Amino acid sequence: MHAHDDTVPRLDDGATRLARPPGRPDALRRVAVAAHRRRDGPTYWIDARNVAATYALYDRASPRELAEVRVARAFTAYQHADLASRVVRRADPSVDLVVASNVAALYRDDDVPDRDADRLFDATVATLAELGAAVDAAVLLDAPGDDALADRVADRAADALRVRATDLGLDFPDAAPRDRGYWRDGCWQTTIPYWVDRCGTAAAPTLAPAAIREAVV
Repeated sequence: MHAHDDTVPRLDDGATRLARPPGRPDALRRVAVAAHRRRDGPTYWIDARNVAATYALYDRASPRELAEVRVARAFTAYQHADLASRVVRRADPSVDLVVASNVAALYRDDDVPDRDADRLFDATVATLAELGAAVDAAVLLDAPGDDALADRVADRAADALRVRATDLGLDFPDAAPRDRGYWRDGCWQTTIPYWVDRCGTAAAPTLAPAAIREAVV
């Protein structure tokens, strides 16, 4: 377990929507890699828009740690819906985590009619959300943006995980305890509460009465 994983909230079984700032896929990678490290089984990752880029994941974990992460990438809404169906058919109780990055992105594209997009999207999100309950796995639905599709992901997910971008890196407002450290630009910046939690506090020195009198004088 890496030290900076401590500031990432744990994912419960079932579907969780990641509410992250647009243009910050590193937030998803951080949550997904931390969740994968905490679990024993394989992770299935359904990717869109190349969020699960190999070089980016290797910045966060070693090839050995990522050996059980299985990535399949879709380039159209039809491919994405098909991949989700295939993951559901293949998933068994050994699967601990399913990640769907940019889950709504391909359904916003112009190459799919609105009617087909709505039908495929609703079926895909419903299927993935139900998968978590069926096999006791965490399902992380990454849905950046503020539109009807993102709202429908929020409606289906049992939980939400918020991420904020700050000057010191990514902050998880729902994490407890808060503000123990920040992971930014390849550097781990710790805080005093982080080290208090890790090492405890030193006992206050005890002064004898004579030493107190001398200190007062």
